[in-house]
Amino acid sequence: MHPPLSLALMMAAGPLAAWPQTAEADRLPPQALEPVVVTGSREPTPRRALPAAVDTVEAGTIQEGQWRVNVSDALVRVPGVVANNRQNYAQDLQVSMRGFGARASFGVRGVRLIQDGIPLTMPDGQGQTGLFDLDGARRIEVLRGPLSVLYGNGAGGVIQAVSDLDPGQTFAGGGLWVGEDASLRTMVEARSDLPEGRGVVAGHLSRFQTDGYREHSRTRRDALNLRARTVLGERSSLTLIVNHLDQPDTLDPLGLTAEQLAQNRRQPGNNALAFDTRKSVRHSQAGLTWRLDLSDTQNLRVSAYGGTRQVEQYLAFAGAGPTSSGGVVDLDRQFAGAGLEWQGRFGPVLWIAGLDHDRSQEHRRGFVNDGGTAGDTRRDEDNDASNTDARVQARWTPRPGWTVVGGVRHSRVRFGIEDRYITGTNPDDSGSRTFRRDSAMLGLNVEVRPGWHVHASTGRGFETPTLAEIAYRPDGQPGPNLALQPARHDTWELGLKARLAPGHEAALTGFRTRVRDEIVIFGNVGGRSSFANAGRTWRRGWEASWQARWSARWESTLALTWLQARFDQYVSAGQDLSGNRLPGVPQRSAFAELVWRAAPAWHLGLEWRAVDAIPANDANSAFAGGYGVAHLRLGYEADHGPWRLHAFARVDNMADRRYVGSVIVNATNAQFYEPAATRRFSAGLSLQRHWP
Repeated sequence: MHPPLSLALMMAAGPLAAWPQTAEADRLPPQALEPVVVTGSREPTPRRALPAAVDTVEAGTIQEGQWRVNVSDALVRVPGVVANNRQNYAQDLQVSMRGFGARASFGVRGVRLIQDGIPLTMPDGQGQTGLFDLDGARRIEVLRGPLSVLYGNGAGGVIQAVSDLDPGQTFAGGGLWVGEDASLRTMVEARSDLPEGRGVVAGHLSRFQTDGYREHSRTRRDALNLRARTVLGERSSLTLIVNHLDQPDTLDPLGLTAEQLAQNRRQPGNNALAFDTRKSVRHSQAGLTWRLDLSDTQNLRVSAYGGTRQVEQYLAFAGAGPTSSGGVVDLDRQFAGAGLEWQGRFGPVLWIAGLDHDRSQEHRRGFVNDGGTAGDTRRDEDNDASNTDARVQARWTPRPGWTVVGGVRHSRVRFGIEDRYITGTNPDDSGSRTFRRDSAMLGLNVEVRPGWHVHASTGRGFETPTLAEIAYRPDGQPGPNLALQPARHDTWELGLKARLAPGHEAALTGFRTRVRDEIVIFGNVGGRSSFANAGRTWRRGWEASWQARWSARWESTLALTWLQARFDQYVSAGQDLSGNRLPGVPQRSAFAELVWRAAPAWHLGLEWRAVDAIPANDANSAFAGGYGVAHLRLGYEADHGPWRLHAFARVDNMADRRYVGSVIVNATNAQFYEPAATRRFSAGLSLQRHWP
């Protein structure tokens, strides 16, 4: 949608601000209260008070009528965010913000992932959305724009899941979800207050499995999530978060060419069967946060986390050449980190200072893919990635309704590679790189009238390549790509957040970003990507949202994004690509939802999502067509004595549209396309037994 049209929609809502506060408005459900966030502010702060584009997705939306497997189901309603289900769990979801992260062929890059203050993004900048605890989330916070640069390397945006850790509920229960393609999810859960109200302990254990919409896409995912918080004294508390994910032998159907897509959209890509492409992941992580209130105006937070990650991946080629890195990847990683943060309020200024250190060490091996079995060794190396950051942030309230936020962060990021596979034809490829960069932002937020806030902000950040991105050279020669440079970006943002009427929250944000040395995919062969630096790129766009609660029975959501993302200066393989669109980034997207709640327990929801055509390569010679799809759900939630029952049935892609859900950027042999599922039916049931 063109920006003026987005603005017109917001202005059309202006008369709502004049509505009187009627008795019907007073009966709005509790969710109509103003959202409070901790992302960006690092302490509970009303969302409208921050000079930033920040949105929340509350627990009811995350869980109501959803499988709670893919965080993309929640993120599609946030403007500026592209969240695609690849129908390929071997490569995780595709998540990007304002174009940051669009290049990722697997996992999430360019966007920081956090669970209750504990990083889910590795020190090199790569994260996995499958670690989010959606069953226990109170809300998901999504921060975009300049304020996110204070989270360090690769923070083109921040996604944080905040768990429900307040006392007051004790229950045990479970759930069952069933759907087409032999999809099945089971879950058991428990939660209890500690004696004398000194804290909470809760946990979820779940299994999700499916044969997949496409051939050769079978998946099984086992997850364990534990969380606890206890009060240690009058002024201190301790929070524990544990995440475990086991996903063995997840089949990888790869991408399709346009011809294959037209012939049979459910078939696997070239060589997927011949080389039995698949991926196994086992990830375990635990984190602790200790908070001490030094006084009524100062507090100290100490956090630490650590874990392990094992990955085995079979790619769609043999990799038998003497200087090849192999067609089988075997990765064993250990990682840990610690942080120290002090907060102090002195008059109208809140000061925040912190130190963070994170490190991951991995043993990476490569083997020949001998028709789906691991053969001879072709790679053996130890990799190390670490970052050490110091940061200072301040929030000043010079007068009522005015807030100034500023901060700086100094980061040192180091990559080290020690080659252990040295032969007559494969020389020593050991090496290291160290990057030192500063990030900074400044923003002003002003309440121009009650409930109406205008903000302006600017920031400078950076993004280093990940270990996976320096693993392979774009010229096909052996050894790591240590010549890859970090990208640097400057962003300017202007926004409005307004309470148009009781229960009506709207936001409109405009932004512009310039990037130097943008990291782009040079090529993607059989699931393996190599990367290079583009010269310069730019992005500009508008984001609009409107959440409306018309009465106790009717509510709606609207999110609109218009984004131009283009190469400014980029020459690749002798071809001038300046002016082309960045691949993987739609120019226009929209989400709308209308929900009717029939008293006392039933609800009916209609969702609609539309996405513009998406370029699949740097040359813009291939596109995935735009689409619009609608989903319908029927839900029931009610208490029956001490029992609470949740049930739903839903149909996705009601019109049975055939479209491409995501693209593999710059895929070799034109295997760009990952088709979305056609019409699918599913249902779910969960039951909880509550105690006083």
